[in-house]
Amino acid sequence: MTEWTREERYQRIEDVDTEYFKTLKQQVDQSRFRQQFHIQPETGLLNDPNGTYFL
Repeated sequence: MTEWTREERYQRIEDVDTEYFKTLKQQVDQSRFRQQFHIQPETGLLNDPNGTYFL
């Protein structure tokens, strides 16, 4: 497992290199921990998952 520095861990998404971001997104999409049934945002937190509804 990779040890990230504080600067690597906390970056603005606008400041990240596009190719690096695509690589990270592919890793997340292929992760066995990525939700397949429940909703999960592409980045960040969902905050209140019990409050969602569909019309």
